Amino acid sequence: MSRKTVQWLRSLNFGFHELDCLLIHGSTVGASDELTPETPPPVMLDRVIRADANTLFCGRSGLAFEYQLQPSIINNWVQTLDSQEPPGTVSATARRAIGVGNVGRKPGIATYALYNPDSDRVQFKTVHYGAKKGFQS
Repeated sequence: MSRKTVQWLRSLNFGFHELDCLLIHGSTVGASDELTPETPPPVMLDRVIRADANTLFCGRSGLAFEYQLQPSIINNWVQTLDSQEPPGTVSATARRAIGVGNVGRKPGIATYALYNPDSDRVQFKTVHYGAKKGFQS
């Protein structure tokens, strides 16, 4: 990808949805929403379900992580000032959120996620860069 194309992609504040994956800067709530491994499961489930994708790739935190949500049944109800709706259930399939890492947050260290859509496998890599580590600063 050319540097010009990368600069253009970085300027966008929306994501790319392809197959069953969504790549987004923050989360499905907003570009400034930061998902991390410490995000509570109900919050993470909400963000991933909103994505309408099985895998949500997010970059806001700058962390490289995989957060797996197992299949589950969610009980819900709606209560207004006037009444309460009958309880309902929603089935949630297995989903996950992937933190894609970053370059530059820690000088000399780049972390990133590699995704293989054929095997649905994610690998995390760390590269140390600088004049004496294989890359020029």
